[in-house]
Amino acid sequence: MSGNHPEYYEMKVDTKTFRSGGKSGLLKAIANVTEKEFATMMQSFQAKKYKRKRIKLSGYLKTENATKCIVWMQIDNQDGDIIQFDNMNQRSIKGSTEWNQYSIVLDVPKESSFIHFGVLLRGRGKV
Repeated sequence: MSGNHPEYYEMKVDTKTFRSGGKSGLLKAIANVTEKEFATMMQSFQAKKYKRKRIKLSGYLKTENATKCIVWMQIDNQDGDIIQFDNMNQRSIKGSTEWNQYSIVLDVPKESSFIHFGVLLRGRGKV
């Protein structure tokens, strides 16, 4: 977990609410937060196998009273510079929603070193 105030959020495996597979990841606000605070549940991996290819991040999200929720993916070069990025900012998820599929597609340039992706929750609610 990362963000500007991750201590205001909880991240855990949820075995009660899931779309398929028997569990899901849960990110929720546990403090009285404003739109200025956020946390992200994320993972990273090396881009070596994906250079010069196009990759698609796809997943299902369900939200409850979310101020703003986004799926994001970022590709960095060896120096840590961002060379590809999409954070769904113009198509963010707000409020309460049932399970919906969201996707991001990015090209992986030859100078790519790392691929990072995750779900970000800004403000209150849970995803």
